[in-house]
Amino acid sequence: MQNGITALIIACKQGLAEVAKALLAAGAYINAKDTDGKTTLMHACDKGHAEVAKALLAAGADVNAMNTVRVGAWAINGWGCMVAVVWRRGNGEGGAAAAQLILLTLFKLLGSSYMLDHRCWCIQNGITALILACKQGLAELAKALLAAGAYINANDKDGKTTLMHACDKGHVEVAKALLAAGADVNAKNKVYKDGITALILACKQGLAEVATELLAAGADIHVKNTVWGW
Repeated sequence: MQNGITALIIACKQGLAEVAKALLAAGAYINAKDTDGKTTLMHACDKGHAEVAKALLAAGADVNAMNTVRVGAWAINGWGCMVAVVWRRGNGEGGAAAAQLILLTLFKLLGSSYMLDHRCWCIQNGITALILACKQGLAELAKALLAAGAYINANDKDGKTTLMHACDKGHVEVAKALLAAGADVNAKNKVYKDGITALILACKQGLAEVATELLAAGADIHVKNTVWGW
């Protein structure tokens, strides 16, 4: 099974800045994605390779690309019912083989009135290069991404913004950089609508300095979360 890896993606994952520059000069597609939906820039940010990321930015990489995960499913359809086994494409043959084996066994048990079918679709999970830099605590790289036009209030599929990720991971310098650039201090989780804000996460992690910065930027101290167990 193909995993979408290109030479440039490998160079970005390994932090090989000079190799990446040579590949770009030779015409390598700068915004290539693997089957996990991660671009070259995302790989560089996820691995903390600032020099590679900056080379990609200088060459015009899409700073606001979001990753999409391709998902496949084998299913048995018949009489209006479906039984499906789903796996993420790109992680080798194991998941696909296991899914097919299970479904073929069911197919034999159910009989010929059922039809074995296959589907493949994409799910966008909202991860951007800036979100990855914030999760990894890469303050200087986050600043470079912001300077290149990265959307500062991007949120992932779980509704967490860049600032929330920085606060949740305890990355003080990243949080301060985002605040200085005008991040929305009162953004709430848009997916679960649980009332979680950057201030609540900063307090949970004991980040007094960040909490002070958030308050100075106008964070709402009266927000309540609805999550049990905190």
